[in-house]
Amino acid sequence: MITWQFGSESPENLKNFTTIATWWKALQTQTVQWKQRLIPENGEIDWSPQKYDETFVLFEADVRGITLYWRKEGADEVSGITPSKLEFAPALQRVYAYPESQSRLVICIEIPEPIHQTFTMENPGWLSEKKVDGSGNVTGYLLVARDHVSHAELKIKLDLENLEHLRQAISDL
Repeated sequence: MITWQFGSESPENLKNFTTIATWWKALQTQTVQWKQRLIPENGEIDWSPQKYDETFVLFEADVRGITLYWRKEGADEVSGITPSKLEFAPALQRVYAYPESQSRLVICIEIPEPIHQTFTMENPGWLSEKKVDGSGNVTGYLLVARDHVSHAELKIKLDLENLEHLRQAISDL
């Protein structure tokens, strides 16, 4: 999570704001999901879909000073929000904006995730293989899961970095 906070003395604060501002400006003509929530006393925010959540195409995405500006598709006027804090999750393409004018409000703006196809394998068989080049250097890995009931096969090609992420995920189980 990349965080910017108004008035912070952190040496990373300006760099973090620049990163978030660059992402914001790149939302030009993107479809975004916009969710606003009051922050409850316990601090646990329910982000499940709610009646007033919106999905719209964002235009005129800009940053002037610390204010984020935008215009919704079909709207005549540009809107703006001046945050006291921004939290950006680049992997999720999501920013949380805490308006300076409403301390108990948080706004989540994100690029909607594509819908992924899901299928389930019950206790598949596993195969693995190292991929090597002509010199014998490891260039990657192949992990195969086979479901002998549905006759489905899932092949996962991994580089060393992805293999380490998989190992970590398995060790966390």
